[in-house]
Amino acid sequence: FGRFLADAKWEDDFAKLPTDWGNERKMLHLMKDAMRTYKVATYVPDFSIMVPKKERVKMRLILGTHSPKGLEVFRDVQEKVEKQEMEMRHNLREGDSPQVSLFSSEDVAAFQQEQKGVGCKSNRAHAEAVIVEFLKGRAHAFPGPMINIVMETVPIRRTQLNKLLIEMRERKVISFELPARKRVPQIDTQIALVE
Repeated sequence: FGRFLADAKWEDDFAKLPTDWGNERKMLHLMKDAMRTYKVATYVPDFSIMVPKKERVKMRLILGTHSPKGLEVFRDVQEKVEKQEMEMRHNLREGDSPQVSLFSSEDVAAFQQEQKGVGCKSNRAHAEAVIVEFLKGRAHAFPGPMINIVMETVPIRRTQLNKLLIEMRERKVISFELPARKRVPQIDTQIALVE
């Protein structure tokens, strides 16, 4: 981080980024690039934590890792933290209201997470777009590198990605063969885009 801030060149790079990006997004992009450039990390996923009583970002957690397993753990933790945050925000909104809620705070958090959380419909669509883009121009790819790129880019868990790959195969977007008694792609599974 110190090297990044000490580099006077970042200001020029900042000015070259799209003007419709906010300052936070620009700085986050530059910092992630610097982490990769200085080989601090191969994968740099992030997620935001909201202020409990306001619709405002309190902090952004960034993980820099060389480990694909670290990506998986990060997304698993993100899902749990996100659910707890949604429960807490719901409880604060309800407050001391004498009205009895039809759903528990856990149920409400689960609904909210399906709408806008880790592995939600829009994140699955984004993950599918990243997978298709990754496979374009390739005869085939193995799931490992592709899954790592998707998990770094999109808030989605490995189990959700495996389900997405199966759904994409059923819709004939991609093709792959599974070994006997296996339900999800293995490390040596060759995945190809259906033309």
